[in-house]
Amino acid sequence: MILDARDIPSGTCLQADLCIAGAGAAGITLALALETSGLDVILLESGGDTPEPAVQQLYAGTLADPLLHPPADSYRVRRFGGSTTLWGGRCMPLDAIDFDARDYIPHSGWPIGLNDLMPWYGQANALCEAGEFAYTAEQAFPPPSPPSPPHDRRLRERCLLDEHA
Repeated sequence: MILDARDIPSGTCLQADLCIAGAGAAGITLALALETSGLDVILLESGGDTPEPAVQQLYAGTLADPLLHPPADSYRVRRFGGSTTLWGGRCMPLDAIDFDARDYIPHSGWPIGLNDLMPWYGQANALCEAGEFAYTAEQAFPPPSPPSPPHDRRLRERCLLDEHA
């Protein structure tokens, strides 16, 4: 059930086992995963179904160096779906090196590795409607089909002659 908080009487106390803040990619995925858990879940989003300029302004701010990064309100979205409503839909699995600690990055490294995530990537692709989990060159670009024969009779005859030469 989707409710707009503006339609809930002021002072109403909502109770749930779990409240997920943010109805972007992660929040929606978590809420869907818990749908059959028996838990009462509230998925809380600051925006509605469509863009709301006043709500989007909550992301407005200043930047120390605008040349290094665009303003957050230009690439993050406060609405149902979150920033995925701007997404081009490109999904890529992490590389093994992404999990490694790096001496030049404080607190880097993960407590898990790529092999811990691999079993979940197919399910994630399906949820995102990103097609088959095929991220190697061999999977993404299968060998091309042989060319179809020419339709022009003279070209076809020439091809046959060249084959017998």
